[in-house]
Amino acid sequence: LAVARFGAKSKTKTELDALLGATVAPSGTTTLFFARDIHAAPEFVAAAASQFQAAVVDDASPHAKDVLGDRVKRGAVIENDVAFHGAWKSKLNEQLTRNELFFVDARKSEQVPMMHLDDTELEAAHSKDADVVALPYDDGSRFVLVVPTGRNGLGALEKKMGALLQTKLHAEPVRLALPRFHVEAKSSLVAALTALGVKNAWCTSSSHADFSAMGTTTDRAPICIDDVIHDATVDVDERGTTASAHTVVHMVAREGEREDVLDITADHPFLFAIEDANGDVTFLGRVVDPGGAPASARKD
Repeated sequence: LAVARFGAKSKTKTELDALLGATVAPSGTTTLFFARDIHAAPEFVAAAASQFQAAVVDDASPHAKDVLGDRVKRGAVIENDVAFHGAWKSKLNEQLTRNELFFVDARKSEQVPMMHLDDTELEAAHSKDADVVALPYDDGSRFVLVVPTGRNGLGALEKKMGALLQTKLHAEPVRLALPRFHVEAKSSLVAALTALGVKNAWCTSSSHADFSAMGTTTDRAPICIDDVIHDATVDVDERGTTASAHTVVHMVAREGEREDVLDITADHPFLFAIEDANGDVTFLGRVVDPGGAPASARKD
């Protein structure tokens, strides 16, 4: 969306500014793909390249084709890919990993490979609601684990996640048990972004999207956001963490709200003239039957 903001005007830009703030630090790889029905403004492409190192590509990525399907054949695709790989600073011994119970909810449990880290000094904190611990990676980044003190306390903690991540941690010996896991998720963010105040960017009847600074369409229809799809995968094991995130913003020409276009169909007898560069008529004629009798014309 930070790239799409370069093409926004009026209320659309105001809402995106309120959501994103004054600046957004670039991360990952950003590409721009324009199908034949979108003619990108050079200023938009230049701004995206300058601020986000966005590159224009000749074809949408396989990932974009997968999530958009046939929709990728029209409009514009703004795609951002972020990848992360972190190795634990304190290695987890695979020999200590063993199958143990994980309590999915109050009624269900299952055996999972549980990793162990014994008596290691980590940044951690304990409260009545949760235990928080930070596992550092060898590049200085860290994995922050928030575990509810009660097995059914996740729902309440999710509402406090922002505050929990600000918890002051202190170094202390920690004995940790953490499951080896793989998670993935994919969803459209349109509803969530609308709830956050972005109401005039979409291809809906109640929206008044203005992305006129992005470029033009072949039928001169306004450009709007058709969908924002985000998907991510995270793998955690004894060696560390591998994660990837993909965000696809699909923008299209809005249907049903084209600018007034004068339709001219010469499917019945008509007149014609040929003018020279000065506007003087050099030929004047009429066509009654384009495929039959010759047209009458005169040279003035």
